[in-house]
Amino acid sequence: MANGYWGKLIEVDMTTGKIEITDRHMQYVKDWIGGHSLGIKLLWEALKDNPGADPMGPDNVFMILPGVSCGVPISGAGSRYCVYTKSPLTMPKNSPYGDFAGGVCWATGGGKFGPTLRMAGYDGIYVTGVSATPKILYIDNDIVELRDATKYWGMTVTKFEEAIQADFGIDFKNTCCGPAAEEGCRYCAVLNEAGRAAGRAGGGSVMGAKKLKGVVVRGDQVIPIADPSRLKEVMDKYENVCWSSAACDWRRRWGTASALDTNSVTGGK
Repeated sequence: MANGYWGKLIEVDMTTGKIEITDRHMQYVKDWIGGHSLGIKLLWEALKDNPGADPMGPDNVFMILPGVSCGVPISGAGSRYCVYTKSPLTMPKNSPYGDFAGGVCWATGGGKFGPTLRMAGYDGIYVTGVSATPKILYIDNDIVELRDATKYWGMTVTKFEEAIQADFGIDFKNTCCGPAAEEGCRYCAVLNEAGRAAGRAGGGSVMGAKKLKGVVVRGDQVIPIADPSRLKEVMDKYENVCWSSAACDWRRRWGTASALDTNSVTGGK
């Protein structure tokens, strides 16, 4: 364990059903901090010798990586998780790899799924392979299992949310793909808690191709912090700035859509 990190990554081979808890990522966390940059590094290491890997095939890796601040009481950053994989559709026009030339898929989602995964004691999920039958990844603190998901296959994300709450209880949070991803659509999002989306570049499509319907998680552990008192001091100052900002208030009230006009004018810069 290192400050801010558990030192545990859930690695799942969907083809064999094997699950390992590793520290593969810990060699990179000081130079590639957070879910965003760590995802880039791990994706590069996974595919650098196989750049023509089929994005919808067993060699592609699908990752869910909460940021190092996820689950920690930090305003504006305490809920985000990142999805990293090779995109099944976003790709350069001219490439020697043809339809397998997918670029980086990265997307972020909010809500309670990311913090709950961290509070279960893990820094992320790393999935390879393709299952022959639908599965869910079940995580309850130290218990990590692949379970049959035949009953959930074909469900919309809302129905999946309802079914998970009925089957496991409201303490379990989830993320999943929908029916379009199951059928091979290449621009599907990863959804959690029915209405939160990691929406860019087809991460949900890769989930569907791997026959991973979703991840179901419960966690109640305290995330390690190097200096809690110093963190609180810094966050008190940050929150005063944030709450007095008109821009922050606007985003809090209206969400991502509030930035559409600005991005349309500036090109997102």
